[in-house]
Amino acid sequence: MEKLTLSVAQLHSSQASNTASGSQSASTTDTLTQLVSMLVDKESRADERERVRMMDRLDDKRSKHWRDMHNLINSAPSFDGTQDIDFWLHEVELYLERCDVEDEKTMRNVLVGALKGMAREWLGSLGEGECNRNSYDSIVRALKERFGKTYMQKIRAYEAIK
Repeated sequence: MEKLTLSVAQLHSSQASNTASGSQSASTTDTLTQLVSMLVDKESRADERERVRMMDRLDDKRSKHWRDMHNLINSAPSFDGTQDIDFWLHEVELYLERCDVEDEKTMRNVLVGALKGMAREWLGSLGEGECNRNSYDSIVRALKERFGKTYMQKIRAYEAIK
């Protein structure tokens, strides 16, 4: 602000001296250009400060969302492929209700995040044609198909034969 006041004072004194000497155009134009440049710089700095403040607020929100999601996933009942899939899915659905999770993206993230070991590896090995990983229902269907009663019965029968 002091520079701006000084520049206005310089402009007035420059105009007065130039008017007296008769050469007004070049130095007045230079002074006006400097004054406008200072105003633009000042606005740019203010805009930059506001942009930085907004980004900080956005980062805080993202960070909070990430922490909330991390806690939500880590607190969910886990599944490693050896438990009863229907019982586990029921537990996950109750957990999501208790946590007031309603959007499909968060439900999907919790479901996938709760998979451990063999179940996690299996889901990671699936191609797009086998399971749409963007759909909660598609993941549930694939899990039931792979780890459902029929599959577990086959595993137990095989283990009984060994």
